[in-house]
Amino acid sequence: MNTSADYQRFDTMPEGVTVAEWKGDECLNIAAPLKWSSKSAVPAIGAEITVTMNGIGHGIVRGYFTECGWFGLLVELANPPQWWIDQNKHRKGSERWAHIFGPEFK
Repeated sequence: MNTSADYQRFDTMPEGVTVAEWKGDECLNIAAPLKWSSKSAVPAIGAEITVTMNGIGHGIVRGYFTECGWFGLLVELANPPQWWIDQNKHRKGSERWAHIFGPEFK
């Protein structure tokens, strides 16, 4: 479990999530505490998504998190690849959910 001061989990959609604004490589609203890194809407808890990053596959959004000001999804994976299982076998329950940012799913 990540216990750093800049990490927080949410069981419901928090207020104040904003879409990151970019000018080239510079994030214009870098100080915003809950930046979403996608132009698509944040999926609701219970939504089925496909994690495209590293071919991780299908899952269900179970919650949200923020780390270093970036807002993401906590996803319970349906059938993760063996490498992902091996890397996360020491985690139990909700600590085993994948942490996914905006560009990493469809």
